[in-house]
Amino acid sequence: MTSPLVLTGASGFIGRHFLDACRNSDRRIRALTRSNKPQDGSEASIDWVTGDLADPSVWRFLLEPGCTLVNLAYSQIAATADAVAATKAMVEACATIGVRRLVHCSTISVFGRTAGGVIDEATPCNPVDEYGIQKLAIEKVLLGADLRSCELTILRPAAVFGFGGQALRSLCASLVSGSRLTNYGRSSLFGCRSMHLVPVETVVAALQFLADPVRSFDRETFIVAEDDDPLNNFRDVERILMSALEVNDHPLPPLPLPSAVLKVLLKARGRSEIDPFSRYSAAKLHAAGFVSPVSFAAALRTFAENSHAASSAASIA
Repeated sequence: MTSPLVLTGASGFIGRHFLDACRNSDRRIRALTRSNKPQDGSEASIDWVTGDLADPSVWRFLLEPGCTLVNLAYSQIAATADAVAATKAMVEACATIGVRRLVHCSTISVFGRTAGGVIDEATPCNPVDEYGIQKLAIEKVLLGADLRSCELTILRPAAVFGFGGQALRSLCASLVSGSRLTNYGRSSLFGCRSMHLVPVETVVAALQFLADPVRSFDRETFIVAEDDDPLNNFRDVERILMSALEVNDHPLPPLPLPSAVLKVLLKARGRSEIDPFSRYSAAKLHAAGFVSPVSFAAALRTFAENSHAASSAASIA
């Protein structure tokens, strides 16, 4: 029997999409849940393990020798010290039990405030918010650990959007029911600012690619992003969303305000990346053979159409 693919964070946004993508896989799937497994039968093919990552003993029940662990778990309320401790317990378990590969999902937030321009895996990390600081601390534990024969791969996704996620929800709500004057002002201010969006389908496919046993990656870090797509900027994203949401475009073209104004505003608001036109490069991942399963525009339209349908159904109910 083949060794399983083990998943933490299975009930989260990316985790749910990951399980959906693995539904027809011939590989055994084990997933960790803090509560009882789903009772609707939709995940009957999943071997659910109940436990909490705060308890180091959970790894004895979850992991098997030779398995691949995809770590999507993240607690928004855990202190950095607690997150580091949980990570140390995880890597020790991987080394002791004999896990074949650990694929850890991180974030581009670890880069923090950079010099701008093109950002790749070699760009120094300088996180300025608690989220980025904690995620980088976790990465450092992983990279500094003695994993013995266990391979380690780290994936840094850009801003992930898709059905069930938080990215773009507030923008959609504002376009549908917000002030048209406010929307116009925001469009004028943001203009062609890079959005750093990436479809959840692309992130899931990248995780599957890195977890595939036919490939070998060790101590490698990859960015997954769609910043090379010319539509991945505020004005084009806004246009696609407005069309799918059946919202009329602005009566007048947005005014092209100087990018320096936006840069000052982003810095004043404490944003990590203040270069409006910076770009995260996924060239290393594509050079390894990864191909995104969906186009950026198609994923964006599908997201907006699903959001519109869900909003319409909720208003009828």
